Amino acid sequence: MATTDNTLDSWRKTLETLLQYYADLPYRYGNVSAYVVVSRDRNHFMLMREG
Repeated sequence: MATTDNTLDSWRKTLETLLQYYADLPYRYGNVSAYVVVSRDRNHFMLMREG
């Protein structure tokens, strides 16, 4: 079971890193902020843009 947890943790870290990369990209038009939202159990991820 530990192997499955390691694989899942690896995917969670990869997904969070990827979303953070897109959140850090500057928006060309207007004043837009981007945030990565991750649940405490790291099972739900969201990229949110505001502005």
